[in-house]
Amino acid sequence: MTSGHALVAGLVVLSGLVVALFVLYRREAAAKARLVDESRRRSAGDVSASSSGKTTDEPPPLSTGSGSAEGADRAGASTSGSPIIDQDVLNDLLDSLGPEDFGQVVDVFLADMPPLMDRLAGSVARQDAISVFATAHEGKGTAASLGLSRLAEVMGRIETSARTAQPYTLNPLLEEAQEIWAETAYAIDSTFRG
Repeated sequence: MTSGHALVAGLVVLSGLVVALFVLYRREAAAKARLVDESRRRSAGDVSASSSGKTTDEPPPLSTGSGSAEGADRAGASTSGSPIIDQDVLNDLLDSLGPEDFGQVVDVFLADMPPLMDRLAGSVARQDAISVFATAHEGKGTAASLGLSRLAEVMGRIETSARTAQPYTLNPLLEEAQEIWAETAYAIDSTFRG
């Protein structure tokens, strides 16, 4: 592949990632706005009305518990139903990049992911919710763009736990993410190098 083709392929991938990040940003902004509104209503002592006209004092939609072990179990729900690698996404990426550039993307991912996991572990250990959120968001987007469904899913749950201030769920989710990352790296190696 010529350098011109590589540049065009890189721009195609970059523009796809920008669109995907924009969509994710819009979803996150909408979810954050709902949480802020709900929090303000709760602070003001308002009680939301349900569709049946009855009042309810349920947690915000993204909440996964109220600090109980049951909430931690729900937030840490298994992602085993998702495939490790979404072959459709991967095949589309391979088709648009070509084998050589695709191989480079995979190599960069395999090189960048261990430091990201280390940053995530450090942020969880420091209970730095902002850093946990940002790092998990980065990992979720990168994994999703490569069709790494299970990894993207657990990173999304870590992101949600950090955003909704649920520190009791972060250690179990981090452990799950580390296990899924190991499975993902093995699957990538088996699929593309084995």
